[in-house]
Amino acid sequence: MELKALMLADYAVTANGRTTIAGTFDSYDVLAPKGAPDDALKVILLPRSYLVVITEVGLFEGLQHELLLRVTNGSGERIHDDVRFQTPFILNDMGRRMRSVTILELANFVVPGPDDYLIEVYHVAESPVRLGDFILSVVDRTPKVDG
Repeated sequence: MELKALMLADYAVTANGRTTIAGTFDSYDVLAPKGAPDDALKVILLPRSYLVVITEVGLFEGLQHELLLRVTNGSGERIHDDVRFQTPFILNDMGRRMRSVTILELANFVVPGPDDYLIEVYHVAESPVRLGDFILSVVDRTPKVDG
């Protein structure tokens, strides 16, 4: 199995054999309200987004595969339980490698404050095999007040 693309997007949908992806991003800026306590950004609810996972397999590799999503903070600690999901493939008549586009909706996705978060995808076989990753940076843009 090969990971061809992994991205976060504001919107993603597959219909009629076509995938539409809009507003890809790898950083998210946050701003504490004026007068907010120092720990105002201790827990951040990210806006609804979509994780797009595009994978390819050969004909001999089968039509159904289980993947695992893992998110860790900048210290390497998992911030959520791992998420397992299925990615189906459809045989093609030309004998080419099969491609699957899996879209996971991330609603109510919470991170514990500004940090760089590593989003990893694994292929689950006898033991998980890491396919790839990307970093989502959550950045505090609150103006600093000298005091």
